[in-house]
Amino acid sequence: MIKKIGIGTAQWGSAYGISNRNGKVINKEISNILSIAQSRGVKIIDTAPTYGNAEKSLSEQNLHAFNIVTKIPKFSKSEITVNDIIKLNSRIEHFLSLLGASQIYGILVHDGSDIMAKGGEYICDTLCDLKERGLVKKIGVSIYDSKNLDNICTRLKPDIIQLPINVLDQRLIKDGTLKRLKNRDIEIHARSIFLQGLLLMSPSLIPSYFKPWTDILNNWHKACHDQNFNFFQAALNFVIGIKEIDYCILGFENSTQISECIDSLDDKRIFDAKNIECSDVNLINPTNWRLD
Repeated sequence: MIKKIGIGTAQWGSAYGISNRNGKVINKEISNILSIAQSRGVKIIDTAPTYGNAEKSLSEQNLHAFNIVTKIPKFSKSEITVNDIIKLNSRIEHFLSLLGASQIYGILVHDGSDIMAKGGEYICDTLCDLKERGLVKKIGVSIYDSKNLDNICTRLKPDIIQLPINVLDQRLIKDGTLKRLKNRDIEIHARSIFLQGLLLMSPSLIPSYFKPWTDILNNWHKACHDQNFNFFQAALNFVIGIKEIDYCILGFENSTQISECIDSLDDKRIFDAKNIECSDVNLINPTNWRLD
């Protein structure tokens, strides 16, 4: 089994990623991607209601060989009410019905700040109840940084945490978060490995927004050249080499990409990303990008 790789579905519902030139992935290509994934032992599929019609596209596929992880919608409000929880339960029941499944592998809170909001305990209680009823095997949370993480873990007691990590964004390595989570026996899913495709882009195609970080990006490109990695191999091998990471969630636009990705895992070298990392959230957090 390809333990470290999971499939992200953001591109199945929208033209996700700044390096995406082909738009959302069509159903035929999704079938091809999943066929290769199944044959090569890839098990995890990650989705969310915010990914356009990704969940609907997913429901039209044969999923018996896969473990599905979804997220609950973001509440993004100061207080979670009982009415919100009623809607949440309906949303989860709808998703299970859509898949024709009696259980899914994981349900994550899409934004950890919802757990910390007033009434956030209702969310935690709901997810725990779903787990006790056998509708979900594991519960967890998606985070953007380590802020409030200890409190989040105390309230929810997550089985899974999904988090951002890449050659530029090494915050959760440097501050010891990954080690602390693994000491709690929490399954760690890494996302944003290619920083929405920025790390894969030719320097000439990088949008002008990123000009303030030209030196950092040049260091990244130079390190790839000096260590004889292409951009894709370097970015993936860096995260694959982090022992605390259980799954790297990757998006694929076509079956060729997933085949090449899995083949690249035969290269056991580890990319040296020291002196490349950056703590500027205007670069490493895509929600702060202003590309218009």
